[in-house]
Amino acid sequence: MTQVLQSKPTIYLADDDPDDRELLMKAFQLITDRYYLTAVSSGRALIELLSAKSESELPCLIVLDYNMPELNGKKVLEYLQNSVRYRRIPKVIYTTSNSPMEKSEFLSMGVKGFITKATTFQGILNAVKTKLLHCDSQVRLAG
Repeated sequence: MTQVLQSKPTIYLADDDPDDRELLMKAFQLITDRYYLTAVSSGRALIELLSAKSESELPCLIVLDYNMPELNGKKVLEYLQNSVRYRRIPKVIYTTSNSPMEKSEFLSMGVKGFITKATTFQGILNAVKTKLLHCDSQVRLAG
C-alpha cells in the first residue's frame, strides 16, 4: 500500500522591499511551522506563481504589499478578485498606511484585513497571529 504524504499549506507574501519581506517571514515562522512561506518581490511574480500552480497547490493566504512598483497591491487584488480561481483565497494587505478611506476601499474589494508595517516587531507578530486564523479556516474548509 502506498502512503501519500500531504504537504503543508502555503502562504504567499508579495513585497518589493527585501527587509520588509524578511521581517514578515520571520514573524510568520516564529508563530507557527504549520505552513510553508513563499515570498516574491512583485505583484507580477505573484500572479505568475499562482498561474503555475494547480488548484490543490494554491495558497491558503496571500499577503500583499500595498506599495509595489508596476503592479501595486490594489491592482493585484483587483486581478485576483476578478478570477473565480483566486477569489476564495483570503487576502491581507501589508501597508504603512493608516488611512480609513484606503482600508474601507480594500475591505469593499474583499480583503480579510491588514497588517500595518509596525514600528515594533511585536506589533507585526500580533497582527500575523490574527491573520493566520484566515489560513486556518481555509485549511479546514479544504480538508
